[in-house]
Amino acid sequence: MIPQVLRIHSNWLKDNTYGVNAQLAALESESLLDGDTVPPDVAFIGNQIDDRVVARWVDPPERPAIYVNLDLPISFQQADQRPGQLRGVVPVGIRYFTAHGNPDEAAEDTAHTLRAIYRSLIDLYLNANSASRTRAGIYVEAYSELLLGDLAETVGNSLVTGGIVLRARVIETSP
Repeated sequence: MIPQVLRIHSNWLKDNTYGVNAQLAALESESLLDGDTVPPDVAFIGNQIDDRVVARWVDPPERPAIYVNLDLPISFQQADQRPGQLRGVVPVGIRYFTAHGNPDEAAEDTAHTLRAIYRSLIDLYLNANSASRTRAGIYVEAYSELLLGDLAETVGNSLVTGGIVLRARVIETSP
């Protein structure tokens, strides 16, 4: 269940039409930057299942970067389950690594990139995109909560300046 959920979210954020870089471009074209500059495109998006740097929580190969990883705890629900079927809430952590060296320089880029990530995730959860939320017998039905926040965390020589935690409601469709 966990690998599929993380891959669904990281693949979506990489998408050329709906992903974070497409949303960054839309912020500019829709005049939503209020005179600010467009943040650079995210150069690396990875998840803890498929990308060793994310799994080991070390410097990204390129910056800016986004790491998609499991946030704990996962909760499983017993109600309304078929025998053998899993249903639960999987917290997905999405961390933004800035291209800047310090948080003061990164504040503007971080704010706009978090907004772009948020817009991308909202698109993922539209009904028209439900097929994109299905993978290998796992369906990400909805999210119950989406939290945005500023961070100032050093990872190797890189700086994480923002993050999102999304609580994805997940159903195993083929037990």
